[in-house]
Amino acid sequence: WYLSGNTESADFPTANPLQPAIGGGWDLYVAKVNPAVSSLVYSTYVGGTGDDWSWWTCIRPDPSGGVVVSGYTNSTDFPTASPRQAANAGAWDAFLFRLNAAGSTFVFSTYHGGTGNDFGYPVEFDSDGNIVFGGETNSADFPVANALQGTIGGGYDVFVSTFDPTGVSLVSSTFLGGELDEWPADLERDRHGVLHLIGSTNSTTFPTRFASQPALGGGWDAFVTRLDGAV
Repeated sequence: WYLSGNTESADFPTANPLQPAIGGGWDLYVAKVNPAVSSLVYSTYVGGTGDDWSWWTCIRPDPSGGVVVSGYTNSTDFPTASPRQAANAGAWDAFLFRLNAAGSTFVFSTYHGGTGNDFGYPVEFDSDGNIVFGGETNSADFPVANALQGTIGGGYDVFVSTFDPTGVSLVSSTFLGGELDEWPADLERDRHGVLHLIGSTNSTTFPTRFASQPALGGGWDAFVTRLDGAV
């Protein structure tokens, strides 16, 4: 069992921690519990001197017993390892890291964002073992690669970014949004290995294709987007 969340407690319970003490403000925690739920395999803080956040959809175990975690931080000293982006580019940046099975070391840890605000939320593996994570951004210079939508639509757009398993290579990264705001709730892989992104939008120009409902109904609408291959 794996847990991730947020704490400002200096006495949060740790076990075999990668980071034994709180960095400052709010840190995230990552914990692995044995199958009997009777003891901690490990429990660690992860964070810098600012605030660091991660949610329930931001953690996925990998086949080797490790774990991938996403979130967002305003720390300029968030712990990185073999980072694709070594420094915070703006007030809030998304982050992505991978821990080994023992929780004792980072496989990688990186910022991912532009000069605006970037918030990382759901994370999942695709059928090739690449790491896909989504979030929202208002950075016009958010890092893109092989993008379906290469420029921001307006307000906060969803982003979907795919990293190779080592975190070194950005396979693809795209905006997804219309003229107002979008928010991603979850990423899930179905039994056929196809990824689906679920979220909400108040944009009348949200990109649709083969849509059962092609127009915004009013206020905020839910959306479901099927992601085929690198996006």
